[in-house]
Amino acid sequence: MEDLYRGDVESADSVFRSIVGIRPTLLAGGADYTDAAGLEKVKAGTESKPAIGFQIKRADVGHWVFENVISEMNRKKSGKGRWLL
Repeated sequence: MEDLYRGDVESADSVFRSIVGIRPTLLAGGADYTDAAGLEKVKAGTESKPAIGFQIKRADVGHWVFENVISEMNRKKSGKGRWLL
């Protein structure tokens, strides 16, 4: 799947402007925000240097994506953040 979306981003007639692939470890809990443990507990890594963990709550993954990808794109004038390909 990652090969497919990476190839699409690199092509000239790409449907997507940019893509962020998220690989959470074992998901636990519900998606409701009241089930979150908090962003201070989230470890983030890259493909070359992954963060290792046992499990993460779904609500924390969603919150991390919002804060570090979506909100960051809106704050920067270029529309590209640290996590975008």
